[in-house]
Amino acid sequence: MKNQSEERNITPKEFPTWKEITPNREITSAKIAIAKLEAEGHRVDDNTKYMLDQVDWNENLRDSYEIVSVSVGGLFGDTKAHTYAEIEAEAQENGLDLVPASLVLSIRLNYEKKLNMQSIAMDPIYDIDNKLNIFSFGSEDSESWFTNGYGNHKDISDYEWDVNERFFFVRR
Repeated sequence: MKNQSEERNITPKEFPTWKEITPNREITSAKIAIAKLEAEGHRVDDNTKYMLDQVDWNENLRDSYEIVSVSVGGLFGDTKAHTYAEIEAEAQENGLDLVPASLVLSIRLNYEKKLNMQSIAMDPIYDIDNKLNIFSFGSEDSESWFTNGYGNHKDISDYEWDVNERFFFVRR
């Protein structure tokens, strides 16, 4: 049986590695995660704190991960907005996987405070409004944030991501 790339006659794209990350094994709970973020000057909203409580901090992680940062347009090679399901499928066709939720903090703590907002491609977590959501972080209004995906309080499956929006993935 052919996979979707073969059926569409697509050669998987090569995306450069942003950084190689070693998981921070000290982060074993939402409380520790929030304390580390706030100690480094990152703002964390209540919805995101709620989501951090949903993370499995005992998740079995590899020793290191290659992290890839790619825009929606770069992933698809087009100028259309795409749903999260489309983004996930396209990334997987190109050798990229979702980021384990318990690895997100290790990525955030390696990302400069004053850079643009970027989302984490991950299995969505229910937020305080009982909507599926993902983490994002970056600088907004001169403050460094660790927050949720887009803050429009829609379920992630109902949202289309703009061509310029960026995601972190892990390389398979």
